[in-house]
Amino acid sequence: METLSPVLSSVQLDRTVPVSAPPYVVSADIKVLLSKWALTYGFILPDGEFFPELRAEFSRLMRNIFPQFILISEQEIAGGLAEKSLAAKHPLLSLERAYLDAPFRLEVSRCVNAENADAGLYTRSGAANLREQLAVLRNAGVRTVSIVEDVIFSGGFLLRILELLKKSGIAVESVYTGIAIGSGMDKVRAHGYEVECVRSFPEVIDEVCERDFFPGVPLCGRTLRGAHNIGIPYIAPFGLMKDWASIAPEYEEVVSERCVDLTSLLFNEIGRASGRPVLCSDLERGVLGISPSEVPFVAALQQFVR
Repeated sequence: METLSPVLSSVQLDRTVPVSAPPYVVSADIKVLLSKWALTYGFILPDGEFFPELRAEFSRLMRNIFPQFILISEQEIAGGLAEKSLAAKHPLLSLERAYLDAPFRLEVSRCVNAENADAGLYTRSGAANLREQLAVLRNAGVRTVSIVEDVIFSGGFLLRILELLKKSGIAVESVYTGIAIGSGMDKVRAHGYEVECVRSFPEVIDEVCERDFFPGVPLCGRTLRGAHNIGIPYIAPFGLMKDWASIAPEYEEVVSERCVDLTSLLFNEIGRASGRPVLCSDLERGVLGISPSEVPFVAALQQFVR
């Protein structure tokens, strides 16, 4: 595994987050998402200790800021969802694409406009519009479902989906989620829905998907409304780290630089294992500001952010 310069473990920050603060939680997902992408696009992922070492570097960086940093593994979330959803009495309808294959899936996510302001719900690239997706469910005879979701944070996004299903004549028996944050889970339960989770936290500084720190990984970042599968990573200079990931401005530069280094390392190692570089045109989801050209993605990323 190629080394980073400077080595992340040597980075020391003047921490302003007290040790007694709530945890900062990240749900691991880049390996499973990249595994699916690699099968489709003909790449090979690095094996051995690469991903554990990559995540150890990322965790050291984040723990320098957030003393109660927690990275929850893909195996824990996927295994827990698979086990808990065995109790479902109705077909599973998944809102997520990382952890559990379900008979039905609703391809919808939150999106933002070109100014990074919230722009409501948006269907994922390549999917039919939401009304058509709901019609497919009804035409298949689906009248009651159990929802599968990766994270319940505020509960707002999930409740919007549940309301859409209700208006479409589809009832929800229960919700199975990988991670649930207390207030969001309570809000969903207050609307009469049963919630089962793999891990729950009464309070957190934030909960962020691992992919959102790694440009070029499938599903990274907020979806740009009106564009063809373009994501806005949470790191600078793309996204809003303070608003989207609760990372204070004084840490924005160092975290963003290190995440770019880690992303470059990741895609260089994929290229090395595959015998060919990953080009910008090979990405499943584009990165805002980087054109889908035949240029190696790492070179384009480094040039864009430096």
